[in-house]
Amino acid sequence: MRALACLPAAALLLAGASAQADTMPHRKAGLWEVHMNSQDQRMPQSTMQFCIDASTDGQMMNMGARRAQENCTKPTPHNSGNVTTMDFQCTMAGHRQNTHIVFTRQGDDAYTMEMHSEMVPPMRGMGQHTMVETAKWMGPCKAGMQPGDMIMPGGMKMNVLNPHPTMPGQ
Repeated sequence: MRALACLPAAALLLAGASAQADTMPHRKAGLWEVHMNSQDQRMPQSTMQFCIDASTDGQMMNMGARRAQENCTKPTPHNSGNVTTMDFQCTMAGHRQNTHIVFTRQGDDAYTMEMHSEMVPPMRGMGQHTMVETAKWMGPCKAGMQPGDMIMPGGMKMNVLNPHPTMPGQ
């Protein structure tokens, strides 16, 4: 269950990892609401809120890119208007994951990221996987939130730059 709760954080890092910081547009500072939908029933739909500023957004992209360099080929982003596509391959525990991402911006206050992956050979019964992430800018960050803070399903709060989760009321 804890691994599933970390899925939104992983997807955000993957979005940063799959692109170099200078090729993807930075997100607008403030509170973002992110909805994730996976075809795999082991990864249920989830919604989280995320507070960012320009510095945090850049740090996340760079952190994700560094992690991806260890196991993945360098993606080559292709930009066409408000759409960026990229393909890359990662290797984990003897499995190769081929990934295709389509990142579509709707102005500076919304985006959709579709990620299609194939695991060869299949890992834990999963050969192909599709995940869609939609995000919308909600305005300024909530009181008590600082850049990097995420409120995940169930109310767990963590900061992606200093990940020590807390539960509501702590």
